[in-house]
Amino acid sequence: VGEEMSITGYEGVGYGDSYVIDPHGEILARTQRHVEDMLICDIRPNHPSLQDRGWRVGRSIWSAREFGPALQEALNTLDQ
Repeated sequence: VGEEMSITGYEGVGYGDSYVIDPHGEILARTQRHVEDMLICDIRPNHPSLQDRGWRVGRSIWSAREFGPALQEALNTLDQ
């Protein structure tokens, strides 16, 4: 819980929009918006339904190989 400024300038108490996503970016569970809420999830990253059978590598590994250098370059420019 924290104070945050909205686009209308109202200063109020803001609650985060918390969620859990799978390795493919799909939302698996989320909290309610604008209310105090709690999210509890069992995380099984090696579950068979999360394995990528087509590429023979996990999507996260593929994404890191393909986009990692560009993301690192963008991060490096922020440090300067």
